[in-house]
Amino acid sequence: MPSNSPGRSSRRTVPRRVYSIGVTGAIGSGKSTVCRLLMKEGFPVLSADEIARELQERDAKLRRKVARLLGQRAYASNGRMNRAFVASRIFGSAGLRKKLERIVHPAVRRELKKRMKKLFASGRRVVIVEAALIFESGLDQILDLIVVVEARRDLRLARLRKRDRNDATVRGRMAAQWSPREKAAHADILIRNNDGLSTLRRNVALLTSVLSAFARRS
Repeated sequence: MPSNSPGRSSRRTVPRRVYSIGVTGAIGSGKSTVCRLLMKEGFPVLSADEIARELQERDAKLRRKVARLLGQRAYASNGRMNRAFVASRIFGSAGLRKKLERIVHPAVRRELKKRMKKLFASGRRVVIVEAALIFESGLDQILDLIVVVEARRDLRLARLRKRDRNDATVRGRMAAQWSPREKAAHADILIRNNDGLSTLRRNVALLTSVLSAFARRS
């Protein structure tokens, strides 16, 4: 069940009529499933991770910085990012990963602000932002409320191994994130995803009712 948590001590001041909601969680927790369910309920969802991938391929200045840091093999001849190569570099070196984050995260924040502003201007009252690294990247500072999706470690590992059999990559991605306990401690709303899709749907339905109430506020 979603539960209130007084984790964060400060929030930015925003007009009451619009709300930006972050959804995050440890890798394999099911945050993307939660966002898909919210999207089906009509809430627009912006993926920070997708925006990061998009910017690293289409933003020439960002591409040059990434290539200087990781080498020319970071990009294929068609301009697409060589994701397997990049993952092997950054998840094998915490220092290199942090350097890449310092390049990419500010650009992602700027783009998210731009897209949220456009959605609010179009009349949307609530916008969802999905991001694996909301707290780690400082995105929580531009969001009004943070939902953390939590799941047991054994369930998360089982889900991840279905998607990626490379245990080293899985461990590297886990090491790049705050622990589930840290994320939960900073959550405004906590959703536990340990009991199957039907239970998750019920919990997301409760979250939907909360967000719909926000959307009706003047």
